[in-house]
Amino acid sequence: MAEPHIIVRNLTMAYGSFVLMRDLNFIVRRGDIFIIMGGSGCGKSTLLR
Repeated sequence: MAEPHIIVRNLTMAYGSFVLMRDLNFIVRRGDIFIIMGGSGCGKSTLLR
């Protein structure tokens, strides 16, 4: 198995009191295909920033 390229642990993001995501965890390894899907305004771009 390839070494992790991106590791996210316990990520929580909020705008004021509105929580966009809570305790997000994932690992992306070199060669993995990673897709972020969701509706408009759900935090896809925020996650990548």
